[in-house]
Amino acid sequence: MLTVGLLTVNATAQDAINIGSRLEPLIDEHLIASKTGDLRLELHHPVRRNDAITLDRPWEGNNSAYSTVLKHNGQFFFYYRGTTLILDGKVRHGHHATTCVMTSRNGLTWTRPDLGFVKRSGWEHNNIILTFAPNCKIDVSAGQTLRDGRDLLSGQKAPFTGASHNFTPMIDTNPRCKTNEKFKALGGHDHRTLFAFASPDGLNWTMMQKEPVIVDGMMDSQNLAFWDPVQQKYFAYYRDFKNK
Repeated sequence: MLTVGLLTVNATAQDAINIGSRLEPLIDEHLIASKTGDLRLELHHPVRRNDAITLDRPWEGNNSAYSTVLKHNGQFFFYYRGTTLILDGKVRHGHHATTCVMTSRNGLTWTRPDLGFVKRSGWEHNNIILTFAPNCKIDVSAGQTLRDGRDLLSGQKAPFTGASHNFTPMIDTNPRCKTNEKFKALGGHDHRTLFAFASPDGLNWTMMQKEPVIVDGMMDSQNLAFWDPVQQKYFAYYRDFKNK
């Protein structure tokens, strides 16, 4: 909240910070040279309204996470991981993770598109774009070596759940981006590798290559990528552990 006062930005030749035409949120006082009066920076708090989405389908569940919301050509896309943790004395997964999508025109009313990419009894009319299954339209394990991994929650043996665990889409704003690759994503079936995916419409996805594009981090999180128009490069944020 900005109250009455005077704000000046340091504009001396040696100290001026060139932000170009980009929007710059004032999250700290890095860009502010001085303040007078009652002027202050104040963080606004979100106000909770009615629930807009309930993840209650058999392929979703109580451990659905890693949500991403994108807007393209007037339509919102909501991507999320669908999975269920069963708590019956020990923690275990109810099914392999799925990557799902909903669409909306206003951000309030959401629809699950009936995609039909995954065929499974009890999962009819689903909105799954990716999962770890032989009959899925996309399976990151295709052409790769599959192996069992240790379930970090339960300590029990469980297969890796494919790129559905951490599949994170983006809108490619690179002006040289191919029209059939406007949507891109990172995801991986191993904690140490990320693969690149592309889509023309945000629904139909393909792997861009069989080789991983990033191999030097701990990739079991929501790995964010984007095109930076200032530096003319793609950037990706992911986690790793120092000295590990």
